[in-house]
Amino acid sequence: MRSGKPPSCAWGGAPVLVALTLWSPPSHAQDAAGSGIRITPTLTLQETVTNNRNLSSTDPQADAITQISPGIQISSPGGRVQGSLTYSANALLYARATGSDTIQNELQANVNAEVVENRGFIAASASVSQQSISAFGTQSGGTGLVNSNSTEVSMLTVTPSWHSPIGDLADLNASLNWSGTHSRASSLGDATGHGGNVGLSGRAGLFGWGLNASRQSTGSSGATPTSTVDQGLASLSFSPDPEVQLSVNAGRQAQDVLTGSRFWTTTTGWSAAWQPTDRTNIALQGGHAYYGRSSAFSLTHRMARSVWSFSDTRDVTSPTGGQPTFRPLTLYDLYYAVCLQQGGDPNSCSQGVLAALAQQGLNPNVVYGGGFLAPTYTFQHAQNLAVSVSGLRDTIGVSAFRNETSPLGAVAAGSDLATVPLVRQQGGTLTVSHRLTPTASLNGSVTLQKTLDAPTQPGNEQRLFLLTWADAVGPNINASLSARRTLFRSDTNPYGESAIIGSISYRF
Repeated sequence: MRSGKPPSCAWGGAPVLVALTLWSPPSHAQDAAGSGIRITPTLTLQETVTNNRNLSSTDPQADAITQISPGIQISSPGGRVQGSLTYSANALLYARATGSDTIQNELQANVNAEVVENRGFIAASASVSQQSISAFGTQSGGTGLVNSNSTEVSMLTVTPSWHSPIGDLADLNASLNWSGTHSRASSLGDATGHGGNVGLSGRAGLFGWGLNASRQSTGSSGATPTSTVDQGLASLSFSPDPEVQLSVNAGRQAQDVLTGSRFWTTTTGWSAAWQPTDRTNIALQGGHAYYGRSSAFSLTHRMARSVWSFSDTRDVTSPTGGQPTFRPLTLYDLYYAVCLQQGGDPNSCSQGVLAALAQQGLNPNVVYGGGFLAPTYTFQHAQNLAVSVSGLRDTIGVSAFRNETSPLGAVAAGSDLATVPLVRQQGGTLTVSHRLTPTASLNGSVTLQKTLDAPTQPGNEQRLFLLTWADAVGPNINASLSARRTLFRSDTNPYGESAIIGSISYRF
């Protein structure tokens, strides 16, 4: 039987997809008033020389794109405020197309604060990244390329909560939530949601119970009026062993998502989780709700020199739900999710992923798993696979995804889901990393991303080849040099693009 001690972060000392290793902020970072909050200013300079700035098949324009990116990294690993924030403002300057000069923002932030000791908490997360408006439109292969199908999307979620025991009988848990998304170039990316949840839970020996009531309202620009889902749920859990958790639930839902008219339905569900060791997690769940049947399966396993992760999910997502359809899966998302599934805490996972990607010369916001703006409730079948095998100096990683997305209820004009009943995307990445010296590495990757044909929309296919040399040339300085080749196939705008990218970054 395994010990009950949870791992602080399962990636510590273990290989991951691109030889990621957990990293601690440099000792010269500012410690804010001795509070444990570490603040590290950063500056990155990048030069991209491309033969097709505007991603055109008929009139490609060569250009040199200078990117100046001041930024900041903030981490708080302990205390009553825990979390991390990484932000950079990317000023893009074009040697020839000066009218295209712009500033793009990149942000990843997760914060958990204990505002009342052992009682009141506030959790917040935020992100800003470049995303595709349409899955059927032109897809970019890198930062700075001019593409009307790309827009900057900002997302914010804030959740205050309260926890209070009621004698020795039960625990009271209550929370509120607000979430919003905003797209710079398209109103399809604008949506807000808010709601609340209150529940009672208790435990008697091997059994646990819960009663829960919730309301969630969501509205999006250009779509139908705000939709609301109310739910009352009772649950029963059973833990025959510390490694095994079983539960069932049943209740009622009232919603106006599907037709605009409010009606009641019955909801049922079950779940099973097994953690035989600190390195292995297996979870299953299923259920039935107003939108039909849902299911989920996830498996993560870490060995001495490999990491394995697979998930298969069928479920509904709201316009502010984030990653499933509204937001594409990025390199950061992929590695962060695997770290959490392996038992890591959000702060160490976020800091470790961002630092290790920077050390490898990789952009955390590079799109790995499709995505498009979906301003409506959707039902999605999503599958993700990630495998990494590491030797003393070499790491080979394979990752793959497959998404099928269909709308629930009315859809705003201009969205992919307003013209096709089902959007299907799939792809994968093969990465090979070789450590040349203790500080330098050579990384090669091949990425395929494909949107399949729909009845009224032809699909597309993007192939991206990237070769990167990266080195820590000084105690606080990372440098990289990359060669990129992108091949995009579509009936409307096929293109080819080649680029050389040089980058140097400094942590103050």
